[in-house]
Amino acid sequence: MIIIAAIMLIPLVALMYDFFFASRTDEIVFLDKEQRLESLVKSTNTEFSRNLESLGVVPEDLSSTTLNDEFARVVEPQVPANSGIRFGLYIPRTEKIAVLGFLHNYRSLSQQEEAQRESEIFASTKIALVATAMSNEPLFRISGTWDDQVVEYISPVVLKGKVVGIIWAGERLNPFFYQSNYFRKLLRFFTLGILVIVMIGTLLIIRNITKGVDRLKQGLQRME
Repeated sequence: MIIIAAIMLIPLVALMYDFFFASRTDEIVFLDKEQRLESLVKSTNTEFSRNLESLGVVPEDLSSTTLNDEFARVVEPQVPANSGIRFGLYIPRTEKIAVLGFLHNYRSLSQQEEAQRESEIFASTKIALVATAMSNEPLFRISGTWDDQVVEYISPVVLKGKVVGIIWAGERLNPFFYQSNYFRKLLRFFTLGILVIVMIGTLLIIRNITKGVDRLKQGLQRME
C-alpha cells in the first residue's frame, strides 16, 4: 500500500504544481500584455481625440477620410518603436477599418495585398469591434488559432458623447508560450490518466485482498 500511495503522490504533486504555479504564470503573462496594450491604446486614444476636438467639427460631420488621416498622423510615429504591435481604427458609420503595423515581420504590401489583409483582419475582429461600439466600453480579448494567438485591447473613441470610432492594438503571443501551454495540457491529461489507472488498480487490489480475507474466514469457520 505504501508503494501505491507513493505512485499516486507523484501525479498529485504534478497537478498541484500545474494549478498553483504554472497556471499563475499564464495569468501574469496575460496581465502584463493587457496592461501594456491598455496603456498604449489609452495614450493613442487621448491624442487622437484631442486632435479631433481641435478640428471644431461635430461628430456627424466627421468624414472617414478625416478620421483615417488623424489616425495615421498619431499612430505612424509610434509604429517603429512598437515592433510586433498592430494598430487599427474601425469606423462604425462606414464599417471600414485602417490598419498600421504588423504582428509579424514588416513587409511592403501592394494595394491589393493591403486590401486583402484589412479584409481578413476585419473578418476576425468585427464581432469584438461592433460589441465595443455598442457597449461603449473597452475590451481585452484573445483571438487567433492555437498556434498563432493574438491579444488585443479595444477601446471606443468618443467625441462629444458620441462614438466616432474604435481604436485597438494587438500583439502576438510568443510561440513558446502556446507551445508550453499545449505541452502542459497534454501532461495534465497524461497525469489524470495515470491517476485513474492507479485508482482502478488500487480498487482491484483491495477487492482481491477482501476476497482473500473472506475465503480465509470461511476456511476458519469450516475448521471450527
